Amino acid sequence: MFANLKMGTKILAGFALAVAILLVVGGISYSGSQGIEDRLEEASHQKIPSLVALALVGEGQVTLEASLRTLLNRRLTVEEHRYAQERVRKALEEIDGGAKAYEAMPHGDSTQVLWRTWRSEFASWRPVVEQVASAIADRDRLVGGGADKDAADVAVIDGRAWSAFAASEATYRKAAVAIDAVQEKTRTDAARNGEEGLAAGSRALTTIVVSILLAAVLLLAIGVFLGKKIGNTVTALVGEAGKLREAVQAGQLGVRGDEAAVEGEFRPIIAGINETMAAVERPTRMVVECVSRIGKGDIPPKITERYQGDFDLIKGSLNDCIDAVNALVADASTLAKAGVEGRLATRADASKHQGDFRKVVAGVNDTLDAVIGPLNVAARYVDQISKGRSRRRSRPATPATSTPSRRT
Repeated sequence: MFANLKMGTKILAGFALAVAILLVVGGISYSGSQGIEDRLEEASHQKIPSLVALALVGEGQVTLEASLRTLLNRRLTVEEHRYAQERVRKALEEIDGGAKAYEAMPHGDSTQVLWRTWRSEFASWRPVVEQVASAIADRDRLVGGGADKDAADVAVIDGRAWSAFAASEATYRKAAVAIDAVQEKTRTDAARNGEEGLAAGSRALTTIVVSILLAAVLLLAIGVFLGKKIGNTVTALVGEAGKLREAVQAGQLGVRGDEAAVEGEFRPIIAGINETMAAVERPTRMVVECVSRIGKGDIPPKITERYQGDFDLIKGSLNDCIDAVNALVADASTLAKAGVEGRLATRADASKHQGDFRKVVAGVNDTLDAVIGPLNVAARYVDQISKGRSRRRSRPATPATSTPSRRT
């Protein structure tokens, strides 16, 4: 089917296939880059922000536990305790902000389970933290109230704060372990995501390289095939044209080119040359036939077939030749008939002829004039002798001027 297509269609098909291959390579490249982009998107918009949020939560918990220890130090001043209270407040804000940011991003089911575990542990620890902070705040207000402070009341508050802190330690460790588990899971997912991104990039690169190589081989094969087809067609076309040229030079006007030797869309070229050969051959053979018949004395009838351009000029010249020969033959026949009938004064009209034909007719007329002069002298002598008149022999006189010829 492809071999029957026109050369232009084959070239267009080759370009279309090249474009299709480029689109395939582009699609593979896009698919591979999309996979890398997805991994980068997940890493930059999910894993890394998740790790940052978890870091805020983890650091907030560490800060919170350290601040509680600071608050329980009785040797510190009220001002230093206030600074520690501020750190507790900020730590809780960091934890809440980190938790909110973390929960705003998508996570896997297993990570969600770990996160809910941390939520539960932190929810158990937070009230204890607030109790310790509240107790220390009450103690600081009492201590900072002046000399009226009751040492027993301060001791009670300290005892309450220490009891709350002691109770919080176990819960803190559980919350710390829980947040570490979430962080570790997230780091593992991020590392796996990075490995998958590298693998996807490697696969995409390999696929792209293989696709480009296959495309290059395919396009090269198409180029070689089309080049060979075009080369063979041009060679065949040149060969057929050369054959026809040699045939014309050899005078073989009946030779025709082989249309089947070239591709379909180039066959009209050979067909056109064949038609040109036929158009030249027909009037040429007509000329040869007419000239051949004239040369054999067989005057053909005038050519009535229609021709155009220079061929019509050739036809007109042949018809003129036929007319001239017919006129010459007609005048010769007339003179011959007149001679047979004894009408020796009959002459042909040389003015009706041209060129050498006129010379021929004029020469015949002159020949008849040269012959009829002596015949007229002989006729007079015979006439005189028949009448008994004799004439003394004398020197031959100059031939008398012939009587004017009578033209037919």
